[in-house]
Amino acid sequence: MRKKLSPIRRSLFRSIDLMQAIMKLDDSPWKLDWDGETLVFGRANVIADELRAWDTAMDRPTLDVLARMVWNSAVQNADPTTWFLKRFRPETALIALMFTVSEIPLTRLLTAELTENDFHRINCRIVQLTQSALDIRSMSSSTTIRNASSRRRKRKAVVVCDWVPSPDEIGDLQKVGVRVLAPNSPPEWR
Repeated sequence: MRKKLSPIRRSLFRSIDLMQAIMKLDDSPWKLDWDGETLVFGRANVIADELRAWDTAMDRPTLDVLARMVWNSAVQNADPTTWFLKRFRPETALIALMFTVSEIPLTRLLTAELTENDFHRINCRIVQLTQSALDIRSMSSSTTIRNASSRRRKRKAVVVCDWVPSPDEIGDLQKVGVRVLAPNSPPEWR
């Protein structure tokens, strides 16, 4: 019987495929078929546009701090961590996370100038993420954050948001008993 992939692994596989598409690598050791979906280079362009938005956001330091908080919580501390996203797709956020903690500029990926050392550093982050307690989710307008985080009732659970949560959202999360990490001011774009 085939073991079902955890949500983070599925998103990681997609992120790897998308990085390769952005770099226009044709013969990848990670050719994967994920749930019958196939990689479309047009989607890689959308992700590349989101990565440029992450890279050029006026609140880039805040986004990088959030990425490091996610990393510290899920990987370094092994706390059950859910990263809720409204501004970015999970694959975009994971790519940005890996580049932020690896201290590699996103522009190297976007301009297809990654070095062998960069690939090694990214691969190390991928391995660490697959063994982490990270769950990553896109938030639709109809999903309440309390319902989405209800499975995180474990001790020391952490929720990270890429938007400024409303007081009601923070209250709902605190009632569930999780620690909330989020920016405290709305994003500004350059």
